[in-house]
Amino acid sequence: MQIVTIFIQNNQGEFLIQKRSNKKNGKYAITSGHTEENEKREQGIIREVKEELGIDIKKEDIKLFYNTEIDKKLYNLYYLKKDINISDLCLQKEEVEKVKWCTQEEVEQLIKNKEFYENQIEAWDLFKKYINEEEFYGKNSSMGHKQ
Repeated sequence: MQIVTIFIQNNQGEFLIQKRSNKKNGKYAITSGHTEENEKREQGIIREVKEELGIDIKKEDIKLFYNTEIDKKLYNLYYLKKDINISDLCLQKEEVEKVKWCTQEEVEQLIKNKEFYENQIEAWDLFKKYINEEEFYGKNSSMGHKQ
C-alpha cells in the first residue's frame, strides 16, 4: 500500500489546508490518501486531489520530493505550486469539511494547539525542510562561487 500526500502552495507562499470531516477526526490536515490496487503513486495523488477537492492537476505539475518505506507502507510526499480559488472547490463532504490557505506560522500554530492531524506532523516537518532548501537554492543558484 502507498500513502500519497500533496502540499499545495500558492504564489503568496500560503499552504492549502483542509479540515477533515468529523468522521475523519475533524482536525486540520494536508490532502492525502492511499493508492488503489495497481495504481501508480502519481495516479493516486491526482485522484485524491480530484476526489477530495474537485480539481484536476497534471502529473507534470507535481514534484515528488520525498518517499520512504515504513512497516511495508510506502509514503510519498508531493509538492504543487498553484493558485487555487477555494470558493471554486467541490469538497468531498465525507472527508473534508472546509479548506483554507494558511501561512507556515498558522500551520505551526495548529500543530501547537493540537488541531493538526498527528499522523501528518512528520510529513509537515519534512516539507518545511524541503521548501526552505528550495527557496535557498533557488535564490542562490545563480550567484556562483565567491572568490
